[in-house]
Amino acid sequence: MVLSQRVLSSARLFQRSLTTTRSRLVKGVNLEAYAPELRKIKKRQMEFAIDNGLRVHERGGQGDKLGYIITSAVMALGFFEFCRVVWTLAYPEWHTFLSMNKDKSVE
Repeated sequence: MVLSQRVLSSARLFQRSLTTTRSRLVKGVNLEAYAPELRKIKKRQMEFAIDNGLRVHERGGQGDKLGYIITSAVMALGFFEFCRVVWTLAYPEWHTFLSMNKDKSVE
């Protein structure tokens, strides 16, 4: 009984260490302790760790916004293509503007 409780408590501690909010750990970081090439990266990490109500794709500026828009467009295009394929496989005799096969002499 005692061994199982120890295993469960250590598992909870391990899980807690993985799920602890990073913003609590970032407070009071001395940027001067890092090498000059790492200071910029560490500063950026601290800016992303602040809970300011913005989503991740809104924090990075125009580059991240552009990446989000492109990703959304690719997903929409993929959904359109999925619908086209399902429609074509479900109704192979129907030829619409969605059909890749333009041969209308199917008999």
